[in-house]
Amino acid sequence: EEVLLRVLDEIDAEDGDIFHSKPDLLLALYIAFIHTFNDSCEPVNKSKDHFYRPYIDTLPENESYDVIPRRWSADTLNDLLGGTSSLLKRVNEEKAGLLSDYNLIKSAWL
Repeated sequence: EEVLLRVLDEIDAEDGDIFHSKPDLLLALYIAFIHTFNDSCEPVNKSKDHFYRPYIDTLPENESYDVIPRRWSADTLNDLLGGTSSLLKRVNEEKAGLLSDYNLIKSAWL
């Protein structure tokens, strides 16, 4: 729980520099936390049920997001979106923003 509070403090401190909204980041962080830890803040045994297991099981598999352009390689982006400079720019901004938010949370978590 101490780690979560430290990350929340970091998000608050960087409020103007985060790409996604604070509520979106907090929700993502919370889902990652409950996916990893149980109600007692102990690592989750994936084979055992815990309170959030029914919800976690409804989330799509990680691979299902591979159709989202921000997950494509730079070569694929240029091949498919190279002629649409505004769309390519937007996707690259989203990729950079996502990476920036991830690095903020990661540095506060570790």
